[in-house]
Amino acid sequence: MKKCPVCKTDIKEIEPGVYKCLCGYREIQADEESAVEIRLYNHKTSQVFYKNLTVNEIMQIDNILKGIEWE
Repeated sequence: MKKCPVCKTDIKEIEPGVYKCLCGYREIQADEESAVEIRLYNHKTSQVFYKNLTVNEIMQIDNILKGIEWE
């Protein structure tokens, strides 16, 4: 059984590839080429934009955002 990195208790698989702990920690394991739908909401115009990204593309965005100094 997998251990939660936050509270160190066992986490259980609620769906194939999706793990959840009682403390609220979630982990999703996905194939690098599987697509994830991202929804972006523009509050000023009330428009929703949809984009399908692969896990690799999300990781690239993550690496870019880590390098930015946020104020």
